[in-house]
Amino acid sequence: MTKKERIIKRNEKIVKEYLKMRDKKKYGVRIYTDEYIFSVLAEKYALSPRTIEGIVFGRIRYSWEK
Repeated sequence: MTKKERIIKRNEKIVKEYLKMRDKKKYGVRIYTDEYIFSVLAEKYALSPRTIEGIVFGRIRYSWEK
């Protein structure tokens, strides 16, 4: 598996986990804030919360995405 494939797979997992946590609700209200989710995922994947945010919202660009 190439580095590109590993990064794409990792990013897909991050987005999937973000959506799963974002959709958790109690009494019709979201349980977790975006900031909390970014912090949890950042710790899990050893990235900064800002990087996680960029991945989730598609703001990160890689050299192969020209």
